[in-house]
Amino acid sequence: MSNRTVAILVVLCGLAAVPAMAVEPEGRPRLEASDAATGCPAVGGAFVALLDPGRGMLLLSAAPFPGGRLMGAANGGALHADGWRVERVAAGGGPASVWGATYGFLGPRGRGCVAFDHERFSAEGDLASYLRWLAETVYLELPAAERERYPAFALYGREVCLRVEQEGFEPMRLVGREGSTLAFRVAGRDKVWLLLPVVLDPASSRLALRLAEADASGWGPAGGAWREWLVATPAAPLLLADPPVRIVVEALEEAKPAQPSPAR
Repeated sequence: MSNRTVAILVVLCGLAAVPAMAVEPEGRPRLEASDAATGCPAVGGAFVALLDPGRGMLLLSAAPFPGGRLMGAANGGALHADGWRVERVAAGGGPASVWGATYGFLGPRGRGCVAFDHERFSAEGDLASYLRWLAETVYLELPAAERERYPAFALYGREVCLRVEQEGFEPMRLVGREGSTLAFRVAGRDKVWLLLPVVLDPASSRLALRLAEADASGWGPAGGAWREWLVATPAAPLLLADPPVRIVVEALEEAKPAQPSPAR
């Protein structure tokens, strides 16, 4: 190995944590929702999910999806469906039909809301797995103070640029989409380290980062163990003792919003 930190970009979405079948949106209408009962101030995306510890997850979209059924209309008012009353549901392009489905929790339970702009799934099971990964493995495992500060969580495919610094060596930049797994090697170490970034607040480029030690192939965490989520901003880099690196948030590029499908 050369006298440098070596980095590897891994482009599979949510590697070793979520099935990699979701892709960027290609025209699904944008849906917006807010609901005080579940602690959701406002969130928008191709898919929106409201979380309630007693009832599970209500997944909504302004277009059909595997496992979804027609539940009502997004007209800026309340939506009543499957025993839920969502305070406000609206579509970005004006009134639209709403499809939805309800899923139970398999892991952590909690209140809040999540949204995402991925839209293509091969089957209902793929979509449900992605939703549970986002809600249970990411959102509900974020530090409680971050969830209280940013109760509406969204994954839009924004591009994150990080700089990994190691004392005595040249810095290495890692660039990838939020929710994707980046990997890097540290000089003098045989292990690969995986880094999973998600955006908490785009205005301040505030990120939550999760780290895992991987086997030599870099294709999965050793023993499947990801560490707790840690927070970094451009003004407050993340300092780690193991591996001995400094992770700096350099830039955050907003993803293009989903566009409505053309009329047919």
